[in-house]
Amino acid sequence: MMIAIYFMVFGFHFFRPTLALTGFVFFATMTWIGLTNNEPATGYPNTDIVYVCISAGLGLVGAGMGMFFYNITIYLVGGLGGFFLAVWILSWKASLIITVKVAQICFIVGVGLVAAILVYLLETYIIILATAFTGAYLFLFGLDFFAHTGMLNAWLLIFDANPNHFNSYMIQRSVLVMLSFVAVLFLGSTGWQYYWNIIKHKRAFGVTIVEKKEAAPGKE
Repeated sequence: MMIAIYFMVFGFHFFRPTLALTGFVFFATMTWIGLTNNEPATGYPNTDIVYVCISAGLGLVGAGMGMFFYNITIYLVGGLGGFFLAVWILSWKASLIITVKVAQICFIVGVGLVAAILVYLLETYIIILATAFTGAYLFLFGLDFFAHTGMLNAWLLIFDANPNHFNSYMIQRSVLVMLSFVAVLFLGSTGWQYYWNIIKHKRAFGVTIVEKKEAAPGKE
């Protein structure tokens, strides 16, 4: 949840940390999906430790790569925001808005690719929107580990295709509240980041603007 707060508050403000956390979240997420879908019927030895350590470990690798390949990762920032946006959209109906698994994946990948391409065209605005939505979704996602509203089940239904696992997703009032608060936090974060970075400080992503100091009289 600390990562989520960072994205919502400082996602646009800082360049390298945002790229590092984008790489971390992407690699950790893909690792979790891989582990879940390949988990044997008897489970992994020390299942919780396997999931946490391997996902976090490869996430750290992704963080390092994200900072090093910054010219690529900047597009991944938009793609990650589009990825979570697509999952959020699918979650607004019991058993998901799109029920065909292949169509779900195509929709998610398609939205992610569109968001990544838009970074090239509208970098400032898409980075703000993407970091705001990534943070908002991750915050409510993490909160649901404690609230147990059922919002997590949409994620499991989409990405957990392991035949040994049974997943179902039902829409309840508590789930609708969680999904709605994703939108509320997203709008709040977007407004804050736009005001603080663009209106107040006229900051560009990855560019530090330093005001030129006028030379003292008589000095060149």
